[in-house]
Amino acid sequence: MLIEDGTRTSRRTVAPVTTVISQPSVHAAHQGPGVKWTTSGLGDLFSSLSAAIEYQCPDGEDALLDVPVTRVISRIPVVWAAVEWVLGSRGSVAGLDLRSLARYLHESSLDVLRLGHTRLNAASEHLLCYRLQEKHHYPADHATHGRLVSIGTLLVCAMFSRSSGQHSFYRSVRRLYEKSGLPITYGDLAQIGVHREHILHGLDELAETNCLLGRLYRQYAFRMADEVFA
Repeated sequence: MLIEDGTRTSRRTVAPVTTVISQPSVHAAHQGPGVKWTTSGLGDLFSSLSAAIEYQCPDGEDALLDVPVTRVISRIPVVWAAVEWVLGSRGSVAGLDLRSLARYLHESSLDVLRLGHTRLNAASEHLLCYRLQEKHHYPADHATHGRLVSIGTLLVCAMFSRSSGQHSFYRSVRRLYEKSGLPITYGDLAQIGVHREHILHGLDELAETNCLLGRLYRQYAFRMADEVFA
């Protein structure tokens, strides 16, 4: 993404040899209300958790496969390193070391170029996000992309832990969300304008597809969302 005179354009490129990060710009964007953009970036980064789970589940499967957590996280080493970094940091998202955050975000984006696909970065959690945005037109500076994407990520991680019995994984993800400022209850979602019926309607639309969230909603219906956010 290039920004020239306020105009954003996308250009096809290759992984750079050297990357320059403007620390003053990063710090300025992280001040006060700007912390929401850091939270949004984390939400988008952590979508790889659900994407990696979905990567292990063939389209023809109605339920999640019993896949070890270690196999899931081995697919996304940069993102899992970021997860451990946030969980091990003191305080909330406002106190994160922005240089480290910028490095994790950048390295994760380079993985797309290295792998040649986005299947480990974006899956049905992004499809739910797009359904919500298209239907409800939330203000982009409030219900940010990363916050909306995080809804589907948390749902997939919860159902994965439930299906596999690996409950410590889900507990870690919820702590991760708490430290990152991402929504974990219907009350949190209401503060950004997202309501229960919005999520259920979006999931109902996905149930007509064969993506993982659609398959899970066909199996669990509204109980899936209520179990996580109620």
